[in-house]
Amino acid sequence: MSAKPEFDLVIRGGSVATATETFRADIGTRGGRIVALADAFARGITSFKVFMTYDLTRVDDGQFLDILAVAKAHGALTMVHAENNAMIEWMSKRLAEAGHVAPRYHGPGHLAVELDPATNFGARIAP
Repeated sequence: MSAKPEFDLVIRGGSVATATETFRADIGTRGGRIVALADAFARGITSFKVFMTYDLTRVDDGQFLDILAVAKAHGALTMVHAENNAMIEWMSKRLAEAGHVAPRYHGPGHLAVELDPATNFGARIAP
């Protein structure tokens, strides 16, 4: 019987953002969940910023919980950019369809009504 691999997937050189920098690191996953950020902890990184929106950076609820658990196990601090991605996409689509694509429409595309549930969720589930 062979030993079970430590990770299902290792993302080599994945983007990791902290409160002060963005860098590349290897990220280990198991069962579709982030379980290791070894490079970051080895570098002495003790804080991370997690985005719950924007296609290239967002994590889903399960990934967010995994990151919180791994960070807690290493005594790290996690900051969350808490926004409801589906609501932002919905509003952004309507603004674009109406021709409102200038930077001044970024704020109206991120209404307070969508921020409260996301922020509340992030604060409630923190381990």
